[in-house]
Amino acid sequence: ADGNVTFTTVRIDVRGNHLNMTLPLSAWTWSNGSLYAEDPVRWVPWNSAPQWVEATLENITSRVNISVMHGEAVGIRLFAPDSELASGQAFYIDAYSFDQRGNEWPASVDAWNILEPGSTSAWLTEAELDNAVFEAVIVGTWTVQATYMHLGVNAMTDQILFTVVPGPLAEIIINGHGSDITADDSVDLDPIVRDANGNSLSTDILRWFLWDDTTTQSLPPSCVDWGVELTTQLRSNDHVWEASNVGVWKICAMSGPYQQVAKITVTHGVPFVLTHHANGVQLIAGNALQVHVNGTDADGNIFAVHVVWTGDAADWTMLEGMGAAEWHGNQTGVHSLMYTNESTGLSGWWEVTVDPAMLSRLVIHVAPSLTVLQQSIITVTAQAFDSYGNEIEVPENTFLDTGGDKHVKTKVSNSEWKVYMVNEGTSSLTLVSGTVWDEETVVVQQTVLGWFEEGGPLYWAGAGLLVIVVLALIGVLMLLLRRGRDDDDDYYQVEEDISDFDDREFVPLDDALEEEDAGPDVSVDEDGTEWWEDDEGVWWYRNQDMDDWERYEE
Repeated sequence: ADGNVTFTTVRIDVRGNHLNMTLPLSAWTWSNGSLYAEDPVRWVPWNSAPQWVEATLENITSRVNISVMHGEAVGIRLFAPDSELASGQAFYIDAYSFDQRGNEWPASVDAWNILEPGSTSAWLTEAELDNAVFEAVIVGTWTVQATYMHLGVNAMTDQILFTVVPGPLAEIIINGHGSDITADDSVDLDPIVRDANGNSLSTDILRWFLWDDTTTQSLPPSCVDWGVELTTQLRSNDHVWEASNVGVWKICAMSGPYQQVAKITVTHGVPFVLTHHANGVQLIAGNALQVHVNGTDADGNIFAVHVVWTGDAADWTMLEGMGAAEWHGNQTGVHSLMYTNESTGLSGWWEVTVDPAMLSRLVIHVAPSLTVLQQSIITVTAQAFDSYGNEIEVPENTFLDTGGDKHVKTKVSNSEWKVYMVNEGTSSLTLVSGTVWDEETVVVQQTVLGWFEEGGPLYWAGAGLLVIVVLALIGVLMLLLRRGRDDDDDYYQVEEDISDFDDREFVPLDDALEEEDAGPDVSVDEDGTEWWEDDEGVWWYRNQDMDDWERYEE
């Protein structure tokens, strides 16, 4: 099939004359393959089988019969009549080689394999060169591969897929046999249905029945005769059986001649509701209340249960008997006490109100500081506590002693005072309520105005007298100074020229004395200003801040 055939056409007349001719394509017919109108004509076969080619010229036909063999193998192909079988059945596989034209012939397979993990070569039986048998065992999709080494070098492979489904029922297994449960529990029957090779089947093929084993009636041998069917209930609940009544129960799963029974004992249920009973819900700090916790199961049974209480363990005393306890309340307020049954996770709340006990301690606070200036205002606040550290309202009869006779206090509320601090030094502020008291020390630093306020009217009178004396002394001193200035006027008139030395121009001593003798008369007024009149009658003046004389103009 890989080759071709060329044809030479010869026309022979009645005289035996030969003439080579090339016929057109329309003159040819052939059984298979392709024919090309070349010179010479070429025929390429396809199928491996006896073939023929005919040529017709002038109504005369000539046929050539040709035997075509398969070509060189280019691959292999696997074939099986079935692609899906039940476990326990067999797939029959044939292997064929094929050439480039698709011609097939029995192959010579070198190796047969199953590709999926978990498979075994034992599933391939009677593996021959051109066929094999695949034994279906495990449910799933499996790939069988055949390998042919063409000429010992070129590997040719092909694969075929098979689907294995479960076989007929051979075994039923259910869970829960011998279980002891409560009326509120459930049992997952978890049925397993298998074929002869252990493949799981659908549990929908099962029917379910229930039998009360505490009855005096005899147990029928076939489950279908038990009377109470649970098939619909268990299928809808994923094969979980919810117990309800106390007793011994048998549950049967059956299909055809196969059946399996589980025996289950049911006792009273676990609590699904917790309730508490106490001898009160209110107490004074330092006292205690007793409480009992019960549980109720799904069938209405009431029984004592063990619970764990939240809060400080030191506040609890466990009493004799399950679920009994005593709680000691010390901190005021509303306490929400939670109790939990650890086996079920159920919980509840018990609210108790604790009222404060009697006054036990006072605390004094001073703001803004414990060291202040005279005439400052401080704020004194009070806190009251009982013997358990609970803060309570400051009693109305609480009294504040300021520790100073000049301090002025103003009561703002039962717990707050404003104090105007006057007494210099250390003052002890004391809070008192009955036999309970607290104190704080405040240091008052002296100020001038504070000193007068602390001394009272007498200090102010003394201060006024002192001011008068000081003012009188100042007046006398000013008077004496004025008189001394008048007595010095003559001295300044004679000596002024001598002291009038201008350091900007140096004058020898002898020349200065001569100029002084020839200079005009100088007078000094009460303000210390010097005056003199020149020869032309013009007045000149100079005060103590001036370096030179200036002309006086009215």
